[in-house]
Amino acid sequence: MQAVRLRDIQRFKKTRAGLIEFACILEQSHPKVREKILEEVGQLDPSFLRMALRKVVFFEELVFLDESCLAEILTQASPKILAFALVHSDESFKTKVMGTLGYRKMRQVMDEQEKMGTPDSNEVLGAQIQVLKIGRELEAKNKFIFELLDCPRFKKATPRKHLRLVDKK
Repeated sequence: MQAVRLRDIQRFKKTRAGLIEFACILEQSHPKVREKILEEVGQLDPSFLRMALRKVVFFEELVFLDESCLAEILTQASPKILAFALVHSDESFKTKVMGTLGYRKMRQVMDEQEKMGTPDSNEVLGAQIQVLKIGRELEAKNKFIFELLDCPRFKKATPRKHLRLVDKK
């Protein structure tokens, strides 16, 4: 059974709000469901998928946002949500996020991490989705545009070399 139909894509393509709605669906879906959606949309409309993926921000990519945008999102998130969201993140990501927080909030997050124990992966995913929702809510309030301008995911894997043709005389 297909999760995505062509008419659904057409609905999302009509407006910028539709594109943002589709990006939210991708951001907030479980990774397995997300992969299925990406595969199906890629087959139905690859150009729309490329356009939508430029609008999507995954939790691991938050550090590539403008620092003021990241700070705004993190100040709106509760210390408990941040503590759960950072559990499976790599150290460089944690360092960047914690460095963006004020001292008091950073201490609160660290305290929450110490007393939370070992959360299951669904709790961590849920917390990460909550942080992303905060970003989208702030975007809806016109605080900023929740979009990555530069991210490793956008860089081409291998640069193409162009051959220069020269006329022989």
